[in-house]
Amino acid sequence: MLQRMRQIGRRTAELHLAFASHADIPAFAPEPITVNDSACWADALLARTRAVFDLLNRHRNELAEPAVQTAQKLFDNHDAVVRHIEAGWNTPFDGVKIRQHGDFRLGQVLIAKDDAFILGFEGGPRRPLEERRRKDAPARDIAGFIRSIDYAAAAATDRAPNLNPEQRAALAPRIHAWSERLAAAFLGSYRETLGPTALWPAEEGQTRALLDLFLLDKALSEVEHELTTRPSWAHIPIEATLRILARCGAIGS
Repeated sequence: MLQRMRQIGRRTAELHLAFASHADIPAFAPEPITVNDSACWADALLARTRAVFDLLNRHRNELAEPAVQTAQKLFDNHDAVVRHIEAGWNTPFDGVKIRQHGDFRLGQVLIAKDDAFILGFEGGPRRPLEERRRKDAPARDIAGFIRSIDYAAAAATDRAPNLNPEQRAALAPRIHAWSERLAAAFLGSYRETLGPTALWPAEEGQTRALLDLFLLDKALSEVEHELTTRPSWAHIPIEATLRILARCGAIGS
């Protein structure tokens, strides 16, 4: 699995480099990230956060037991979450925006003959075509894939048969640590294949902040999706949201 994740990382880097390789074609020419971009990202994230809190409030009575406590912890940290997002307004980021895959996740990768083939370039099916074609930071694709790894591991633990609650609780941290190793293998191979590039900020703090921004946005979009389609799964992205916020220092662990 680690080798497969490294191969997907290589192919993803090659994909992004290809997307950024034609400055002479306006639809594909890379564009610098501006302060206005970071303000728009923060605005969109804040709007999504408010929508999630509203949905959680309306679906409180439908939440399964695993989600009740995690949802309450999110409610308890409402103000801290909002402050964290608002602090991102006008944050300067180096790097560029490029055309995106737009719906990058495990289900969009085919493994065949020890290689990885990336599929499904139509973008998010619920988004307007103009929005799908819009250039964005490569970090959004990367965040989507990392969230997919984490989600798959959490769902596997949650749905594993023949486990009692104590066994499931003991297994969860080990599975989560494994998913982090897979994500690290993917991201490490991706960045190694990119090499020196203007696609991402050169400063590591900016790189981490940009990735965390899109990881949080993706996790919250998963909460929205689960609350409106299958509330019994909502605890998975809620727990992930809390982990992301804790790692960013927005809330306590």
